[in-house]
Amino acid sequence: MFVRMAVDHLLTSFILLLICNTGFSAEISVFVKTGDSVQLDIQTQELSEFYMLSWFKDKSQIIVSYMHESRTVRLHPSYKDRVDFSDKTFSLTLKNMQKTDTGLYTAITRGESENNLVTYRVSVIGFSAEISVFVKTGDSVQLDIQTQKLPEFDLLSWTNDKSEIIVRYIHESRTVKLHSSYKDRVDFNDETFSLTLKNMQKTDTGLYTARASGESENNIVTYRVSVIGESHFTV
Repeated sequence: MFVRMAVDHLLTSFILLLICNTGFSAEISVFVKTGDSVQLDIQTQELSEFYMLSWFKDKSQIIVSYMHESRTVRLHPSYKDRVDFSDKTFSLTLKNMQKTDTGLYTAITRGESENNLVTYRVSVIGFSAEISVFVKTGDSVQLDIQTQKLPEFDLLSWTNDKSEIIVRYIHESRTVKLHSSYKDRVDFNDETFSLTLKNMQKTDTGLYTARASGESENNIVTYRVSVIGESHFTV
């Protein structure tokens, strides 16, 4: 019992030492879906006196700077209309996140000394993992986008694992183009962007992926479709 208490005391002392040497908080991991927003909080209610607070990306690019005395907020031009900053809680909200936004986000104050308040490791991931779907031979299957909000895009396409583009949808002109081999076999909804595959055969088994292309290309959702024959049971 005495040995265990001694070990626990040493472990507690080691953790306290780490906290004292690393500032308010260790690195915090956050995962956000493409197109969504994420709020990064300071994680403390009491700050030491400062004249400037800044949020950095990857410890080099200044996203926002806040001058305490004048309450002036300055945004980096590349983040215009993409961030919200609270001059009361000093939280940073990043909007319409893309995979290129993956990285480290650090809040730093400058006063009598420079303090790292918090660091977030933000990982931007696709909308959805692979979804398994089973459909009987001859039946239809509807593949949905799985999200109500998409990032701005110029072109949306559904492809199969044979690298065939089943359908292309051009956003500006609302034009729909179908692959010749899928004529009369698919329905595409230009409101929800869902794809319906009809009269499914075993050769249609495979992966079906929706992609949106604009400033960047994003995989929105992937379905693993398995076409199975009708079951026959002997009584």
